[in-house]
Amino acid sequence: MNSALNTLSNLTELQQVELSIKILAERNLKVFKEVPLFSSSIDMIAINNNNELSAIEFKLRNWKKAIDQVKKHSIAVDYMSICILKPKNKVTREKIEDVCKQEKTGLLYFYLDEKGNPEIFEAVKPIKSDFYWDVQKESLLNMLLEY
Repeated sequence: MNSALNTLSNLTELQQVELSIKILAERNLKVFKEVPLFSSSIDMIAINNNNELSAIEFKLRNWKKAIDQVKKHSIAVDYMSICILKPKNKVTREKIEDVCKQEKTGLLYFYLDEKGNPEIFEAVKPIKSDFYWDVQKESLLNMLLEY
């Protein structure tokens, strides 16, 4: 058991992001945190092998705010997702999943597995954005890949 994380009750959003970086990097994604875009920043950008950009907003609470935030970044990315703690209540999970589907936003659940290790499960696959502006996406991609 991961003794530092035997419970999610004391987890901060920053810890959730840091742990998620490790998980997503193991899935062969290039991952960047706190990426500036216009007058704000995106919690995380993940780039797949096809150079598609996924913006991910993390929240411990207030998942609706996370959806609003990630939608503001749609002009520069292919996909948008939120990452929240996995609700215990099935009805709550279904409600959140339905809203994410309506908003064409992916949904990642952050949770601890039976051994207490952090894990991410994709509950709703994001729909590719048809809003993004090629010039802005390329600019963001180039900035990230130059690091």
